[in-house]
Amino acid sequence: MSVSGWKRRLRRRIPNAIDISAAGMGAAIATAFPTPEGAAFVSATTTAAAQLAKALLTERQESRIERVLKLAESQIKQHVKRNGPAPRTTGSGDYGALLEGTLLTARDSYEEKKVLLLANLVATAPFTNTPASNLIDTLQLAERLTYRQLCILSVVPGYHPDSRPPLTDKAFPKLFSVQSDEGGQGILHDLLLLVAQQLVVAVKDNAYLYDMQTILLVPSSLRLSYPARIAVNAMRLVATIPVEDLVDVLKVLGHQDVAGDQTERDV
Repeated sequence: MSVSGWKRRLRRRIPNAIDISAAGMGAAIATAFPTPEGAAFVSATTTAAAQLAKALLTERQESRIERVLKLAESQIKQHVKRNGPAPRTTGSGDYGALLEGTLLTARDSYEEKKVLLLANLVATAPFTNTPASNLIDTLQLAERLTYRQLCILSVVPGYHPDSRPPLTDKAFPKLFSVQSDEGGQGILHDLLLLVAQQLVVAVKDNAYLYDMQTILLVPSSLRLSYPARIAVNAMRLVATIPVEDLVDVLKVLGHQDVAGDQTERDV
């Protein structure tokens, strides 16, 4: 939008796509929570969106924000259809902060595939028992991590013991020695970055080993730490990330005998 068009819209108080999408999401929340507390959630939603609707945005930025709101509206409606209304008593204030932060993150996200994951976060938040303040930490992770790193999180088990197909039992030095492809090396380095941030942790005898040396790390022994588990669940990474986006990751990290089955993992 041109600067003159943006100023004209503000003077005339003409709603834009963000305003309209926020109204739709607010209506979905009102249906989900037909209580005074639900009304507070609606207010938090429209207030957060209104702040961005006033800003001068590029078409792509406005499109990303609109997509988050529309996708979240659709998911909230689906949840209500499956489960019925769910009265909520606390959290609307933090939810407004979470939504505003999510829309700001979506606005500036140059990886378009993260937009749906961000929509999942704000659609999940009203229905989870996880405090919104913890989910704001998840938002910071979503902003900081790349889409490929989120893909890696989605294939690492969340708990120990885990009944799903394991990742490779080759140690990192061996994996690096046989990986000549630059894309594969990038995946291994991404996993090491997740380990360095203590989002992925080695587990032995049911104990989390935060200080294990890199040379001893084996992907099959890795598990998600609490912040990573919340991120995987709140953004619905396992259910949302397409199988084709996991192919390269599993070629590097999947167990050679079961890599083909690992695209249907649950956290």
